[in-house]
Amino acid sequence: MMKKSTYFGNHEEGPRRRNRRLAWLDSPDGLYVILGLSCLLKLALLIVTLDKTPNADGIRYIRAAQELASGNLEGSLRIYPMPVLPALMAGVHLLIPDWALSGRILSSVFIVLAQIPLYKITQGWFGCRAAFFACLAFTLQPFGNEMSTLIYRGPGHLLFFAWALRAMLRALEHPSTTRLAAAFLLSILPAAFRVEGALLIPFFPLSVMGLALKDKRFRGRPVLLSAVWVLVPAAALFHVWHVSPQSLWINRMDDLKRMALEIWHLKFLDQYKIIYEHLRGMESLGPLPTQDQNFGEIARHFLWLIYLIGLIQTVARTLYPVSLIPLAVGLRSARKNLYQGYTLSLWLAYFLLLYIQLIKKDCTGERFVWTCAFLLYPWVGHGISLILAWKPPADFRRLFKWSVVLMLAILPLSKLPKTVEKPDLVSAKAGQWLRQSPCRNLKILGNDYRIPLSAGIPFDYKNRKDAPYWHFDPEDKDYSTVEKLAQRTKRDLILLKFPNKKTAEPPPMSLYRLITTMKDERRVVFVFGTPEAAFLCSPGSEPGR
Repeated sequence: MMKKSTYFGNHEEGPRRRNRRLAWLDSPDGLYVILGLSCLLKLALLIVTLDKTPNADGIRYIRAAQELASGNLEGSLRIYPMPVLPALMAGVHLLIPDWALSGRILSSVFIVLAQIPLYKITQGWFGCRAAFFACLAFTLQPFGNEMSTLIYRGPGHLLFFAWALRAMLRALEHPSTTRLAAAFLLSILPAAFRVEGALLIPFFPLSVMGLALKDKRFRGRPVLLSAVWVLVPAAALFHVWHVSPQSLWINRMDDLKRMALEIWHLKFLDQYKIIYEHLRGMESLGPLPTQDQNFGEIARHFLWLIYLIGLIQTVARTLYPVSLIPLAVGLRSARKNLYQGYTLSLWLAYFLLLYIQLIKKDCTGERFVWTCAFLLYPWVGHGISLILAWKPPADFRRLFKWSVVLMLAILPLSKLPKTVEKPDLVSAKAGQWLRQSPCRNLKILGNDYRIPLSAGIPFDYKNRKDAPYWHFDPEDKDYSTVEKLAQRTKRDLILLKFPNKKTAEPPPMSLYRLITTMKDERRVVFVFGTPEAAFLCSPGSEPGR
């Protein structure tokens, strides 16, 4: 009797004549090769982007980490209420003095380590060769390489989501108490980085209870443990939500509560209804408004489909379009089993959650769907393996292989120049000027947090009356009132950063004088001050002048 294959069973990849030079491709050594390649690529990106100023979200995490490093936990949580990433950044900062570099190194490490569970999962389904190609496609993913140079919660969420999935699949293969406990505990960690990660906490135990209806292996202790795991977090959340709601803001549990209530009461459809009514009003704008099937009517009826297409497009763009071909081949050719079915069910649940959020907010982005795209890479790797195994006629064999290499490797790498585009040097320059000039202790109004961060001036995003830095960045980019605001808040300096265009001019000032201007190829900073500040801050203080 043949032994039933399991998730971690040994895969016979078919009798093939292996090239000795590529023997590692069909062995677990391929994991070390891909980790090495990924480390080299991420290291090169870090070196090239050393001068890159932090992204807007990264500045907030840096400030939270700085407060945490100084022992001010409450201040750190007030800046950003999810403490895990700032705590990790504070730990890395003990070794790396530069805060921004610490955050980017952490992002790169998270992304590299996420390939370990991806390799193991794909290896268990399709073998070592498919696992290598899945990790290679992920390594070359343009969006992933861009994220390695930025400071976001996404890389940490992706890493722990992948490890949680790996633990869940192991528990499904053999539902022992130890493996179930590991899966339950690891399912908590993604929620420490992104609120959507809380989906895993009930998803796995509910899946185990559902599987128990058909599979005897999940009856008894697995069902009992799953029920306990569902009830204990539910009771804890009920206690926090109703008994001590003042602590809801920690780790954004208030957002989790709001999300759950909006789904339960269908409040996430409010924005949808507003847009629906606007489209109804557009029906009267056509040349024949009394006739059927004008644009407003069609768009109104298929608004749900428009949102769905937009979300699918975002996932495909994040995965990278050339990966769609091997994804289709891999999904079509794969022999579905319990473990692939569970992963696809998790993907569908996560996709549905993203769809609800898209309808609620009327927007989404690649960093929000990144984990959803990541879950598809095992089938991408399987598809690449099958495509490369196909043997066309001898006359076209070399052309075919080079075409595949061009499509799957060269095209993603061609996006690297965008990742390492010219950094924002003027913010660091303005911050250095401010740090070294007598103006450092003056009260400032500005529109870019990067400048006070570079100058070492503390801020907490609250715009308190006595704060040394006050932020003003109107959504409509109308700075005509900036001088009145500076007077009302008793600011000595106004620092405004704009794109460096030929038409870029500072807003007119009557009481504040232009002290200096700093430029790089893409941006310009104008520094204004009161007459007293202008006298104190001479342009000679500016570095390089």
